[in-house]
Amino acid sequence: MPRERAEVAPGAVHVPGWLPVERQRELVGACREWARGPVPMRHTALPGGGVMSVQTVCLGWHWQPYRYVRVAGDVNGERVAELPGWLVELGRAAVAEAYG
Repeated sequence: MPRERAEVAPGAVHVPGWLPVERQRELVGACREWARGPVPMRHTALPGGGVMSVQTVCLGWHWQPYRYVRVAGDVNGERVAELPGWLVELGRAAVAEAYG
């Protein structure tokens, strides 16, 4: 039974069935690779001394509170993985499907 797209919150649209299962598997596999490095997932330390409860991984630019850098000096000194062009295109396609 087909389901309609739905805006679940301002700026957040659920598009059921948009990404085929095989592409979802490929995306999960890529995420697992990015989590391993060159800069692995980490809990970001915040300027006030707190630590984020979620783990993040950076592509293209490494986020440190209040700045972006290419090398993760606060983690392991490695350059972050590039943001793959296919992921950019996937994001554009998702936005077009949700709002187009």
